[in-house]
Amino acid sequence: ETLAKPDRGALRPRRILRGYFTLMTDGPFMSYTLVMSSVLGGLFAIIAAFPFLFIERMGVATEHYGYYYATVVMAFAVGSLVVSRAAGRISSDRLLVIGLLLGILGEVALLVVLATASVGPVSLTVTQCFFAFGLGLIFATAPVRAFDVCRAGHGYAAAMLGALPMAAGGLGTFCVALSHDGSVWPVAIILAASTMLPAMLYFIVQPWRVGAGGIRVEVASNRAAGT
Repeated sequence: ETLAKPDRGALRPRRILRGYFTLMTDGPFMSYTLVMSSVLGGLFAIIAAFPFLFIERMGVATEHYGYYYATVVMAFAVGSLVVSRAAGRISSDRLLVIGLLLGILGEVALLVVLATASVGPVSLTVTQCFFAFGLGLIFATAPVRAFDVCRAGHGYAAAMLGALPMAAGGLGTFCVALSHDGSVWPVAIILAASTMLPAMLYFIVQPWRVGAGGIRVEVASNRAAGT
């Protein structure tokens, strides 16, 4: 963390542990962090499973697989571009919710396609474009809001926002390796969980009610009215 004056006590173990404990017990901060971590776990599941599914199961030529994956990447890029254009006109939390709903829509569509035995390279790609577009919205808004609401230093927050999503990515890959049976069902279930669970957490914790510095919006409004 950049400071105007050096903080000689910043590396004391007790202080470091207290800072991380504060963040881990901070519901709004953890909700944003876990939302981003969970969907990143889903992305890593896609990266781990899709080459096998497309090439080995669906018979897509190795040199053609990149076109399908590039389509998903383009959807992510478009989602990120939408955020940059919508910033200032649509709140970060609203964009994040739209991203979560698009991710859920894509994974529910994938489950429906699987249940009707109509899965193929095109249908699989289309469903994941919804997920990827939603990722673009989530990745651009969740970290910003996490920094807004954190009650500890931004240095602690940055470390948590780096470590937990990477851990979730590893967990997503591990789950694919553990459950892979040659079909699309295991990764479809993992992807559905990676979007539905964070959405449930988000609406239970309601972090949008918290403003900058961890102050609840209602409290800030009351203070403003009192002055």
